[in-house]
Amino acid sequence: MPIDARLGFRNSSGVITTLPTKYADGSGFNVGDFYKATRYHFSQTTETYFTALPSSVQRLEQINSGLEAELLALTGATSSIGSLNNIRSTLDLTPIPPISVFYDFEGATVNTDTWTVNVNGTASVAGQPNTTGLSLFTLTTGTSDNGHATLTSDLTYLSSSKATLIEIRLKVDDVAEVGIEFGFSDATSETAGMAFSSLTSPTAVATNAVTFGYLNDTGGNEIGTGWRAMRVRAGTAAGTLLTGPVPPVANTWVELAVALALNANQVDATYFLNGDVVATATNVVAVNTPLYIWVTAKTFEASDSKSVDIDYLRISQSR
Repeated sequence: MPIDARLGFRNSSGVITTLPTKYADGSGFNVGDFYKATRYHFSQTTETYFTALPSSVQRLEQINSGLEAELLALTGATSSIGSLNNIRSTLDLTPIPPISVFYDFEGATVNTDTWTVNVNGTASVAGQPNTTGLSLFTLTTGTSDNGHATLTSDLTYLSSSKATLIEIRLKVDDVAEVGIEFGFSDATSETAGMAFSSLTSPTAVATNAVTFGYLNDTGGNEIGTGWRAMRVRAGTAAGTLLTGPVPPVANTWVELAVALALNANQVDATYFLNGDVVATATNVVAVNTPLYIWVTAKTFEASDSKSVDIDYLRISQSR
C-alpha cells in the first residue's frame, strides 16, 4: 500500500521514517510544523491508523513524569507537597508528645510555684526531708485528732481532655486510724482535709473528684479493709471497695494510678494498683472541669501522727 502523504509513516518500533507533507485537504505544509502537534499515522504493518505526539512533546512529558516521581518519593504526595505528617516524616521530625511532667521531689524544699501545701493540726507538716538520703515528699498529719496534710498542684488538668493519667508511688507508716486519698479533685483544700468524708457510705466534700481512698476510722465507724475507687460528679458520690488487691500495708510501697478518658459526652476512669487494672467506672466527673492533683493524709488518733512518703508523682495528658 502506498504511503499517504497526509499521514506519514512510523515503523513497528515507533521510529518516524516518513513525515507527512500535506494537510488533510491535500494542501502542503511546513514539515517543521510536524513537531508542534499531535498527528495521525498509518501503520503498513497492521494497516491501522494511530496517533503520536511529536518527539519534543514526548520528551517534555517524560521530564514532567520524572519530576512528579521525585516529588512523590520526597513527600509521599501524589499531586502536591503532601500532608503535614508526610512533611514531618520527610524532615525526620518526631511526633509532638503529650504533656507529661515527672516529679521526683529532689531538694530540701517544695517548689511553691508548682505545689500548694495545706496542713491542719499540731505538728502537721508537708515537705521534702533530706535526712533519709532519698528523694521524697512526706505528708505528716501531726498529733491532733483529725490533723491532716495535703499536697495539691497549682496547675489544673481539664477533665474533658482525650486522655489523662496520674501516677504515684507512696507508703504509709501506719494503716490504723488513718485516711489517705490520691487522684484528682476540683479544689486545692478541704476543711476536713479529705475529698470524701465517708467511703463506706460514699459522701463527698468535693463537687468533682476521682481518687483512690483508704479510710480506717473506728470512732467514725469507717472500718477500712482495703482501697476504694472513689468518684463524685456534680456532687453525686459513688465508690467501689477493691477486694482483690492487697490493702495498704504499713511501710510498704504501692504504686497507684488513675486514668481519665473522654468517652463521647462523659468522662470514664480506670484505676490501677501496682500496674494492674483493679476498677473501672463511667461518668465519674463532670466534663470541662479543671482538676487538681490531690494527695492527702489524715489521722483519727490524737496520740499518733501518721506519715505518708511520696517517692514520685507523674501527670500526663493528651494535647
